[in-house]
Amino acid sequence: GDSALIEEFSFLAAVDAFAAAGVRLIPVAGDGGGLRPEAVRAAVVSEAAAGRPTPKVLYVIPVGQNPCGTMLAAERYQEIYDICFQERIAIVEDDAYFYHQHNAADTGADDDESCVAGVHRLGPRSFLHVDTGGIVLRMDSFSKLIAPGFRLGWVTGPRRFIKAYDQLAYASSQNGCSLSMVCLGSLLGHWGADGFEAHLRQLQIALRRRCRALIRACETHLRGAAEWQCPSAGMFLWLRLVGRRDFDEAEIVDLMCQEKVVVMPGAFCAAVRGDPHPFLRISFVAPEDSYDEGMRRLRRVLDRLKA
Repeated sequence: GDSALIEEFSFLAAVDAFAAAGVRLIPVAGDGGGLRPEAVRAAVVSEAAAGRPTPKVLYVIPVGQNPCGTMLAAERYQEIYDICFQERIAIVEDDAYFYHQHNAADTGADDDESCVAGVHRLGPRSFLHVDTGGIVLRMDSFSKLIAPGFRLGWVTGPRRFIKAYDQLAYASSQNGCSLSMVCLGSLLGHWGADGFEAHLRQLQIALRRRCRALIRACETHLRGAAEWQCPSAGMFLWLRLVGRRDFDEAEIVDLMCQEKVVVMPGAFCAAVRGDPHPFLRISFVAPEDSYDEGMRRLRRVLDRLKA
């Protein structure tokens, strides 16, 4: 079957969808600046050296990456695009968290509205901005922007990609719920540009406050047990457990049930399953006052994990 390049940790549902379609996934490493261009090149070279066909597509979540919370560095868009264009690899840019640019990693106050991106300071860019060869399909989502119940989004790209996507969407999801589309259209029409900007800033400030509250709780309860990098976008914090190469997923799930706290084992988001992964993903969508007790309970879970 075909193969696809994907970040080594990625959106769980996307990993499962690729697997269900029989696509062989090739994990590509990232760092604090997102997907690494040299790792993309190395993966392509490795496939060629093994006598396998060039991957058909790169699937990437550039902003507020799920699960790692990173933002792709601005200069990497062109570098990664050039590699894919040269190798005739399409890019699927799943930017569901693009509008979640809360900038919680800066030094401003938790509720400083001047620190968030709003609409007009969203960035750093998109693969569409550098797409001179018509190889990029970009996906945006209303479910992370307006409300989870709006399982709607929009796609942007070359006409041939849109036509193929439309045919697949019709066969799989019937192109979304018509009632939701009517409600969404009415809401956006009522808001207008200024109302949408106000909503977006409110969303970004809420995520900023919650991210900061989670970081403070981690500093209080998880220091010495885990390491993390404060995200600037999205709604996820990625923890690396200190002094561990792996942990038993069934054991940690059982302990979390006992302590009544839930986070996601990082292995669930791995592009290739079965390897050891000392990571956890925490989402910061709950109210700020929940994180202190939550991280206190998570620390008890980590302390009880077998070495």
